[in-house]
Amino acid sequence: NLDRYKRSKAMKAVYTITKNSTGHDFWMRVGTCIVQKDGTEKMTLFALPVSGILILRAIEPLKDNEESELAQ
Repeated sequence: NLDRYKRSKAMKAVYTITKNSTGHDFWMRVGTCIVQKDGTEKMTLFALPVSGILILRAIEPLKDNEESELAQ
């Protein structure tokens, strides 16, 4: 679905990396970033990383079967 693809290109997930109890890296989602029409990015954070490092990753569009599973 093209509309779903366009929405996914306009949104990114915001993560920070911390260490879990075993010392391995743990990616913690701390917000969402919306790419505006002019290319600027607006981030909404629901947590602030202690390290001060934020990582933006593209949100992959859901496949049709994944979307139907979520609707149930």
